[in-house]
Amino acid sequence: PCQESQHPPLPMPSGSELVSAAFTEDASTASANPLVALVFKNMPEIAALYRAVAGSWHPVGEVHVPPGLGSRPSLGFDGVEHLLVAGAAGEVHRRHLAGGVPALHPAPAGANAREFRSACALPEGQIMRLTLQRMDASAPWGPELISSA
Repeated sequence: PCQESQHPPLPMPSGSELVSAAFTEDASTASANPLVALVFKNMPEIAALYRAVAGSWHPVGEVHVPPGLGSRPSLGFDGVEHLLVAGAAGEVHRRHLAGGVPALHPAPAGANAREFRSACALPEGQIMRLTLQRMDASAPWGPELISSA
């Protein structure tokens, strides 16, 4: 069941609007300090990284959000070392948080008939995308999961 987080409130600058966010913590470490990535409307080209330490969030870095991903890029962590940044057209950028080589997972075939909403990494390194799709113009939008390498 859902419950209120025991972590401190997210670091929201006064007057800012949150566009996208992701959360992760290292489950293998009992004393893990969670990590968040936040994209604000006034800074859409940056995912700001914060780590919770001693009851408050502290800035720990930034990840570049590539241009052309739409007004609300989707964020998701792949473990504690990579941030996935997914665009509205279905492309997914995997950014290493320690400055390693970035990777691009292009949109799957037939992407133009879908609205891409989010993406996550599977244990085998594949990417799973959540999309909405219409079979025809009069049909309602329906969810679809697409897995790709």
